[in-house]
Amino acid sequence: MKRLFSGVLVIVLLFCGSIGLIPAQAADALSGTCGVDLTWTLENGTLTISGTGNMQSYQAYNMGYFPESVPPIAPWFDARDDIRSVVIREGVTSIGNGAFGYCENLQTVTLPQTLTRIGTGAFYDCRSLDNVQIPRSVTDISRCVFIRCGKVFVDADNPAYAGGEDGLLYSKDRTELLHYPANHPQTSFSIPESVRKVEEFAFEGCEFLKTLTVPKTLESAAYAFFCCLSLQSVIVEEGVKVIERNMFYGCRNLRSVTLPDGLEAIEAFAFCYTALEYLHIPSSVTQIDPFYDNAEDLFSDKNALRNDLPYMRRFYICSDSADCAAAEFAEENQYRFYVCNGKHSDQTARLHNSVASCLLYVLRDDARMTKLLSALIKKLGTVLKSFPGPQGAAG
Repeated sequence: MKRLFSGVLVIVLLFCGSIGLIPAQAADALSGTCGVDLTWTLENGTLTISGTGNMQSYQAYNMGYFPESVPPIAPWFDARDDIRSVVIREGVTSIGNGAFGYCENLQTVTLPQTLTRIGTGAFYDCRSLDNVQIPRSVTDISRCVFIRCGKVFVDADNPAYAGGEDGLLYSKDRTELLHYPANHPQTSFSIPESVRKVEEFAFEGCEFLKTLTVPKTLESAAYAFFCCLSLQSVIVEEGVKVIERNMFYGCRNLRSVTLPDGLEAIEAFAFCYTALEYLHIPSSVTQIDPFYDNAEDLFSDKNALRNDLPYMRRFYICSDSADCAAAEFAEENQYRFYVCNGKHSDQTARLHNSVASCLLYVLRDDARMTKLLSALIKKLGTVLKSFPGPQGAAG
């Protein structure tokens, strides 16, 4: 579990520039400057930004990686737990990168009509922030701005962005989905067919979403559903060609994924740290990237890697043909592989996985051997009576 959250933190920091985890120096006062002509004050839980022009950007790197010029930490960072409200006065034209990240108790934000840009990770992990009103003047919202935040609403006259009563944030033409509220109460969601791209980390931290339908129109969704922790089931419609890198990384309750015929590629880390026990990969897939880059550099023994990660030990691959990329990938990476037999592929997969799980428990716990061996024999009998079994088993 520690390794999971360590990996998650590294990826989010490097891709989103999330905000100052490096210890900050204590602020000497509850006021100061935050731009050439901008000042800030913090009083009674309200942080007020006043003046004219652009806000300074703040530190957005950690984990041993530093650019040549490291920006400072936000001067109010040490007092972030006291911030309940942010008021940005008229005249301010931009919010700097990492400005209010990790202000977990921030509840309200007031944005001016002079604002044109919101920087990378500006409201990262402001998990109490449930309602943001984007004025029509804002035409540049950078990456990872509202991760783990609530609903975002957009002025109807905004030329660059659009929203709705559900609090989702889209590009104006609705071809890009930029933010899905982390606390949205719905448990099922179908991405609109107008959407061609889902922004990186758009669904991160979703609390209630359990089932998701990915439309045939989707072309890009790398990192899109990263750590969508409640997600259990995904249906990818026919027409999608690629499951992109880290697309469902860290969806620890994801147990069912339906991939379409015509899918061509599954990129690295796409299903890492999920609860998947099997995956039916169509024979149309010609590219499957490793689950880990440079795995041999991390662990000298592939078996050590598999034994250390239970989800990988349970995982196996099912396809309609033994002559396919899935079979080759399984052989190269020492995964279990089965050829599914038509309409019974899901049932066959579940039964074989149950048998494999029983064997693992028997090997690990001698005290339960008799009971589990009995269960194993019973399950094997059910398999033999009900199914012809997978053809061409390889491992």
